[in-house]
Amino acid sequence: MLKDLFSYNNREAAGVILFVLIALIIKLVPRYFFQGKSFEYSLIERQRIDSFRSEKNAVTESGNYDQINWFHFDPNTLSPDSLMILGLKKYLTERIAGARAKGFKFYNSDDLLHIYGMDSIWYEKAVPWINIRSRKRSYGYDAFARRSDDRSRKLRSGSKEKINVSIADSVDLIRLHGIGPVLASRIVKYRRILGGFHAIGQLKEVYGIHDSLFMKIAPNISVDSKAIVPIDLTADFKTLRRHPYVDVKTAKVILAYRKTHPEVVLSTLNIRNILALDTAFVRRIWPYLE
Repeated sequence: MLKDLFSYNNREAAGVILFVLIALIIKLVPRYFFQGKSFEYSLIERQRIDSFRSEKNAVTESGNYDQINWFHFDPNTLSPDSLMILGLKKYLTERIAGARAKGFKFYNSDDLLHIYGMDSIWYEKAVPWINIRSRKRSYGYDAFARRSDDRSRKLRSGSKEKINVSIADSVDLIRLHGIGPVLASRIVKYRRILGGFHAIGQLKEVYGIHDSLFMKIAPNISVDSKAIVPIDLTADFKTLRRHPYVDVKTAKVILAYRKTHPEVVLSTLNIRNILALDTAFVRRIWPYLE
């Protein structure tokens, strides 16, 4: 019986032999050809790898801003070229120059956060070097040491004094009843990514400011539409999405329109031509268009 189990006809025997030969080839050939050898990248491949590593390190090492030879500067007067020497990206220097050309003034370091897309890492490194010349409503860099005691006190009930939320910093905002450090920080952050306020009702878009609180502070707040920083409709998808009014669908519609109409510069004059845009969106974004 065992003889029958292990006996093969000619065809089966040939198949077994072929299988064994293939297995040996698979096992031995790689060892023969590659033993003791290492893979070497071509020059182009090494350059690509080094480029990728450098880009990764640039992101993880806080922009390498510690290597900059910082000097004291006034963002109201420093030229775009000098701002670039301090490490600020070119498109941000152009936005600062554009805002100044429209009459925007930097009264304190926080006002730099009004610039749409401002690099927060660069800003944190730059703050100690910002030296704004004395101006009306300028309170200097040290928010707590140099400001008068009046600015740390809550507004009196029935006061007619108004806080301009378009330029106020956290110290100003906490003077409003019901606004503490957390809400004040949220207002400043939302104002920065929004590009400024054009109506006091926009404060209700800030998380934590409900209707009853808004009604309480409304008599003591004002806005300055001149402080608005226009949205850059030529930006990439990621930058467009940072704006609170631009959702994924809207950003894709804008990019698609730009791709099919490369000669058109989007502005208040022609954004209505994008029929796929929601009418409500156009109304909301209108104040932020150049």
